[in-house]
Amino acid sequence: MLRLRMNLQTTKDECDALKRDLQVARTAIGQHVHEFCAAKHVWEATVTAAKQKYDEEVWHLRAEIERLQARNTKLALQKTCVCGAP
Repeated sequence: MLRLRMNLQTTKDECDALKRDLQVARTAIGQHVHEFCAAKHVWEATVTAAKQKYDEEVWHLRAEIERLQARNTKLALQKTCVCGAP
């Protein structure tokens, strides 16, 4: 009987230790998840900022292309008018 009680107490102590270990592991995982989410947020903000910068640069380049095309068209018309004049 005494041996069964000792075995039961040992098993209970092992169970309590495992519960503590599980809680420590859950806390560590929670911390890792929190750190991951924070890093993900920073990464997403960085990607968003880079995309906005790229989109703005593309917009400026397209505007410059349109300006140059309009200038070329104007010059071509002027050249036609000058060359075609009697």
